[in-house]
Amino acid sequence: MKKFRGDSSIRCSRVTVTRFLAIFVAIMISLSTFPLSASLFNIHWQNSDAQAAGSSSPTIEPLQVSSDTITRTVTYPVLQAQGESQPSTITQTMTWYTNGTLGVADSRGYSYRISSIPTSTTTTTNTNATVPQGSSFSLLQNSTMVDQKVVTSTGLQYDVYWKAVQNENGYADRYKFTIVGTSPSPSKISLHVSTDQYIILQEDGFLTSFSTVPTSDKSELLPFISKFSNSTVIGLGIDWSDAVTSGYKMAFNSTSSSIEVPVENSSSFSIDPTTVASITSSVSPSSSDYYQGQRRLAQFDGVLFAFFYDAANQNLAYRTSTDDGATWSSTTDVSTGQMATDTNTWTIVYSTPDDIINRITLFYGVPSGSTTNVYAKRGTVSGSSITWNNATLLFSATNDVQCGAGICLSPAANTDTTNANIFAEFRWFTGSAWNYKILKSTDGGLTWSTSLNTVSPGYGTRFPSILGKLESGKMLFAFARYDASEFYYRTYDGTSWSAVSVTSGAGMANPSIKQISSDGDSLQTVYVAYLTGGNSGSLKIAKWYGNGTFQSFETADSTLSHALPSLTTTEYDVIHAYSLSGGKVYDTRNVDGSWLAPLNPFGTSFTSPDQLTSAISKAAALWEEGTSSPWDLRIGVNPEWDSSTGYQVSTDTNNQNEPTIAVRTTNASQIVVGANNINRSTDVLNCTIYQSQNGGTTWSMRTHLSKQNATDYMSDPVVTSSENGNFYFTCVEIPKGHGNNYYIRLGTSTDGGLTWTNVTTAFSTSTSGADKPWIAADAGGQFAICK
Repeated sequence: MKKFRGDSSIRCSRVTVTRFLAIFVAIMISLSTFPLSASLFNIHWQNSDAQAAGSSSPTIEPLQVSSDTITRTVTYPVLQAQGESQPSTITQTMTWYTNGTLGVADSRGYSYRISSIPTSTTTTTNTNATVPQGSSFSLLQNSTMVDQKVVTSTGLQYDVYWKAVQNENGYADRYKFTIVGTSPSPSKISLHVSTDQYIILQEDGFLTSFSTVPTSDKSELLPFISKFSNSTVIGLGIDWSDAVTSGYKMAFNSTSSSIEVPVENSSSFSIDPTTVASITSSVSPSSSDYYQGQRRLAQFDGVLFAFFYDAANQNLAYRTSTDDGATWSSTTDVSTGQMATDTNTWTIVYSTPDDIINRITLFYGVPSGSTTNVYAKRGTVSGSSITWNNATLLFSATNDVQCGAGICLSPAANTDTTNANIFAEFRWFTGSAWNYKILKSTDGGLTWSTSLNTVSPGYGTRFPSILGKLESGKMLFAFARYDASEFYYRTYDGTSWSAVSVTSGAGMANPSIKQISSDGDSLQTVYVAYLTGGNSGSLKIAKWYGNGTFQSFETADSTLSHALPSLTTTEYDVIHAYSLSGGKVYDTRNVDGSWLAPLNPFGTSFTSPDQLTSAISKAAALWEEGTSSPWDLRIGVNPEWDSSTGYQVSTDTNNQNEPTIAVRTTNASQIVVGANNINRSTDVLNCTIYQSQNGGTTWSMRTHLSKQNATDYMSDPVVTSSENGNFYFTCVEIPKGHGNNYYIRLGTSTDGGLTWTNVTTAFSTSTSGADKPWIAADAGGQFAICK
């Protein structure tokens, strides 16, 4: 063991897990003059090039702990109101204190204070107040963001992230804050507000002002709190109306003068999904229809593209986001022309020839008299723009009356392992018969050749299909029939397609509408998601080896009845299976070969979500919400943990070495790191435990593993997580002046690393030189320690 060697701090970098940011709600501070409704919760489209240009990069800059007060200002021009004297600019000052209080003031003299610490244990009236007993508070920052980190004695913990936001003219004129955290049980966050002025309430907001409103509006409120509906009142405040519209039960408690945010689910708080657009057409097949994982989202060099059918202008269209879906550009039409019937079955694919050029290709059908023309349209991506080639006509087919003005077209597409060659399969109905064929392009979708000639299989109903990427340029074509319980599939060996094979043991309901989707991993294993009931039921996976041989079936989740299973594989081969169940969007993940319990990464408040689909190679999903047209097109993004500079785990000035790390098997956002902690001046050596609640972005020191004898040295930490989610942490306790008894100390945490109450001596030995232990645990919580 290397007892006194090491760096002075610990960093984590490139951990092979997915980080799940769980953002509960975001709010805008109104920095402009009233009306307050002009400063809305930043969830809808910002139709402004200036805003899009000023949006931050999705790359996450590490947060650093601050031991001092943080002050930031924004200055912006304002228009002079008729009949009033207004300055030409307003300066807003935000001051964050180390006790959890934020002071907000502007150059007009309006001000208030808001605390991130629970109101039951602290107050905001004194900026020198101390953090209440049983809670902890940390203040962190980077160049664009301030983080107020709160850990309470009840297990509720959260971060309040503050970030300046630009208006349509490119000026930062308001701040938004985002709450991220976890809770062991349903609870409530209360943010206490205080001021020396008047607090005037709106239905979903408040304003601080020098004057109050008529006495008749002051019913049952504190003396300095009033209600208002007059849009001419001027002041400074917060508006959260869009958060309420999105289903979050935020409210101002006038009795306690606090903003109350209920945490209704007892796991991670969840990212508030962003409204992409209001549309009058279906974005993707519905939960009662056939589905094959049609793609709508793709990301290139940090720019996210969301595609949809713009029925008003009769074109496929897209919008872009440079901040991981928080804000969006205006709509750009692609000039595809009016779509044929089945306007929600088109798809996209992207290709990257030479890993330099980024291309995206659309596949769709356009009616032309009594026929439908099937097209591919190639675009070359540069930043937030796409340069489109003229559409390539692939084939035409006569419309069938059973499909209305169309051919019931449904394409599927994927690249091979070169990421340059594209394969596209088309299924259509004409002449009272179903057909399919496969085409191939070697130039990103501009020109095409036939890979598999037209097949008329004689099936009586639609059959959703997928194209999977196998090893060495090979491909998998698989489909599910209405009148069968198995998958049918063909493989491409680089030259030709095999005959049709059939799996055994899929167990899909028969007859039934089928819903499937697919993606692969770095070994070119192809995963196909499906449902036991066809379009509902348990979520299952069919797997093919990279050489095209069928591998196995496995159950991803049987606790829910799922719909619209939508697979995507992200970096480090983390597989996300998005689905709908009980009016909510779920994500069932596969990490290191194991399927984890479904979670709600985008919240628990939805309005009739439907037509779900996942992004290409990104942890994100797109769906529609609403009960009538126009529907809201919504997007939820789970940012990946990927920082080239790493994340600061410890700022301890002691020497630290021999770090160990483990991710909780049941919740990948909870991570534990351990290290030797050496104080040379006092000759004290501990094993220190650090824990992250948000996938590794921010960290807290939880404890030093307790000792058998207080004066002994501790060294050689090792941590692991069992399949039931427990953490086990071991260290060697080394005698210091009292004989030769070495101890292997074992700590257990059942709450994700928050507390370590069960610390025991696993065994002791009088043999000198006991060194690095190793530990393993099974699904039942049994473990083995080697030394």
